[in-house]
Amino acid sequence: MLHSSDDPIIPLDCVPVDECEANPNVITAITKKGGHVCYFMGPDGKKRWYTYAAVDFLNASIKLLNK
Repeated sequence: MLHSSDDPIIPLDCVPVDECEANPNVITAITKKGGHVCYFMGPDGKKRWYTYAAVDFLNASIKLLNK
């Protein structure tokens, strides 16, 4: 579950975070910024925030697998 805490459409308190975290089959990731539905970011609007969160997750997973 990937969600941004600054989502203007679906506030974080509407997300079942506790249930997601209690489920061993769900990985919960909440970013500080990101808006709603991967809104474009940056001055040129050509980047989407979810790609950065996904790369961070995959890098952390690789580090865990290599331990």
